[in-house]
Amino acid sequence: MIGIHYQSYADYTRVVIDLNGEVKYRADRIPNPDRIYFDLTDAELAASLWGKSFEVRDGRLRQIRVAQYQKTTVRIVLGVDGNTEYSIVKSEGPSHLVIDLHGSRKSNRTAAPAVPVPEPARTEPIKAATVKADAAKAEAAQAEPEKMELVGTVLGKAEPIKTEPVKTEPAKMAATAMPPLPASAMPSPPANAVPPVLTTATPPPPAPAKPPAPDPQAKDKDALPSPPATANVSNSGQAPGGQAPDSYEHLVIGVTVNGKTISQFADTLRTKDGRFLVTADVLHDARLASLPSAITSGGQTYYSLDAVPGAHYQFDEDQQTLLLQLLPASFQATVIDSKAQHRYTPTPPPLGMFFNHDIQFLQTSAGQQVNGLIDTGIFNSLGVFTNDFVNQNFLSSTRMQRLDTRFSREMPGRMRMLTIGDTVSASDTWSQSVHYAGVQFASNFAIQPSFVPFALPTLQSQAAQPSTVDIYMNNLLMMKQTVDAGPFTIQNIPVMTPEGNIRMVVTDVTGHQQIISGNYLSVSDLLRKGVTSYSYEGGIMRWGEGTLSDNYHIPFVAATQRWGITNAMTVSMRSELLGPNQTFGGGAEFGIAHLGVVAANFAASHSDAGLGTLVYALVQHRTLGWQVGGSVQVANPTFRQLGLLPGQLSPRLQAQAQVGRSFGRVASFGAGYLLHECQGTVSCTAQYKHLAATTVSFGIRLWNWGSLTNSLTYPFRCNTNAISW
Repeated sequence: MIGIHYQSYADYTRVVIDLNGEVKYRADRIPNPDRIYFDLTDAELAASLWGKSFEVRDGRLRQIRVAQYQKTTVRIVLGVDGNTEYSIVKSEGPSHLVIDLHGSRKSNRTAAPAVPVPEPARTEPIKAATVKADAAKAEAAQAEPEKMELVGTVLGKAEPIKTEPVKTEPAKMAATAMPPLPASAMPSPPANAVPPVLTTATPPPPAPAKPPAPDPQAKDKDALPSPPATANVSNSGQAPGGQAPDSYEHLVIGVTVNGKTISQFADTLRTKDGRFLVTADVLHDARLASLPSAITSGGQTYYSLDAVPGAHYQFDEDQQTLLLQLLPASFQATVIDSKAQHRYTPTPPPLGMFFNHDIQFLQTSAGQQVNGLIDTGIFNSLGVFTNDFVNQNFLSSTRMQRLDTRFSREMPGRMRMLTIGDTVSASDTWSQSVHYAGVQFASNFAIQPSFVPFALPTLQSQAAQPSTVDIYMNNLLMMKQTVDAGPFTIQNIPVMTPEGNIRMVVTDVTGHQQIISGNYLSVSDLLRKGVTSYSYEGGIMRWGEGTLSDNYHIPFVAATQRWGITNAMTVSMRSELLGPNQTFGGGAEFGIAHLGVVAANFAASHSDAGLGTLVYALVQHRTLGWQVGGSVQVANPTFRQLGLLPGQLSPRLQAQAQVGRSFGRVASFGAGYLLHECQGTVSCTAQYKHLAATTVSFGIRLWNWGSLTNSLTYPFRCNTNAISW
């Protein structure tokens, strides 16, 4: 539907609906107040006509209202006066729906100012259908049109239309001879439009010959039509006898919630004491949860608004609108996921290959040196096969040392990866990694960029009206989001640092603000609730990688598993089988507000040396400006684990601490301390069992073209009898 306009004559008023295609319609009439409505099916309303209403008040036609009633239904409502009848005329050529309103005018109506138009041309009659007639037979004479008004979107120039007098009979279907519309009487369709065909629906049965007289005390309600009141309504479901109780009145009205229009044609029930019931569609459009208090009317379920906690409503008789005020908690919660992305499915690659190289030339006090790294590979839909080589100095030898040879297959859908060949073993906080040749089947979240395995901050609040939400992370604006009225949750807010301050500012349409502030903790080492990572591997350990190409010995099998119990707690377990040695350990990591990450692990081993134990603890705190952390590990002489050389013992004590301070983009400072205490001579320098070292670094940014960093490490060595510096 692209436009609507009308002409008012002494004997009738003509309403013309402009269409640009074929359409079907149904018509009906409802009293108190008297309204005629037309539903155009399989139709859409032009954007310029959405929710429009036009005052006419010429004594026959009070008002015209149009709206997109449903997704594929346009509703036109004509508010009429007195004994006005209507007939429908089908036009030739450009597609229009022409409605003629007949009957004497009411003298108490104030008509809109008349607009003179030329005398309408006479044309040949075509068929029209009178849907309802309750007046006596009347003869109407041709007359000068009193006024003409164009409303809506009219594509072209409208000319006056004149018809022959219409004869009607009470309570009978009648055909009235009307002249066809001249081609110039209606707006032309778009140039690219297909010639439309207007299809009319079978008119509904006529109403009683004389409608009941309106209550003289009742206020004139220029309302939207409601469905015929033939539904069965009862508090227990279906009413007996197939009749609706008199205590309910069907109304099709507008509904606003907290000042926002939800529907212009909402199907409702009103009780005699002024209480309202609405359909599930209204609840859905208003974002309200289903209510337990319900009745059934004509197969439609209605819910009482009195069951909404804290709801207040008022019915505007003049506007035929239900004004509903709700508390924010009454709405369904809005959930916004700022990191929500669809998982992608990569396109299987065709057969191909690649060759990469990196050559470096060095000039030192010892002389010149040229080294290089070469990486070759071949790939197809099954995976990637790579082979890497290195040369320490091409000037002294052209022989290449092999680094890694492996086949890898990624499975993005399940975030898994299979590796066969040379690779590096997985590790836990207390275990060590080794190079080996074998098989590894492990989870790999990096191959699915849309997936975030650790917990990101989540904020919750509620808004009484549609609002704008600003999220600040460490006083930096991170995101801006609009939310509807009611409770809302914003999930997975991206962060810049593992710990810091987050602030949410909620501003409603009136300018009122509420501020929510707090600290957050989001560490990649902590899996979010329900996420599991794992690594199962086995093979033969490799020694001297980079200097020896094929030095493999000592087989092993290992398995590592981590579970996200909550967003702030991750539990891990690891087992190792290395010849006669068996090692098993486990622990947990916790995220604690204002403190950071705290981890504790315990491991035990069994070997020829007996039962051994290891204890590990860690504390780490990282904010935008500061980084502070420390860890300590203690093991007894009989503890064995993967990664130790034959005969080598685990350190008896290993402790470290570090502190860092960032001064924005200007400078940074860091300091660290390491204490390493050996047990046994294999893992220590010849005559020392204790080693300590400190590291201090300082960096400064040099405008926009670089930075200067200075780092100093000073080791302390102490003998076996005392620790002296």
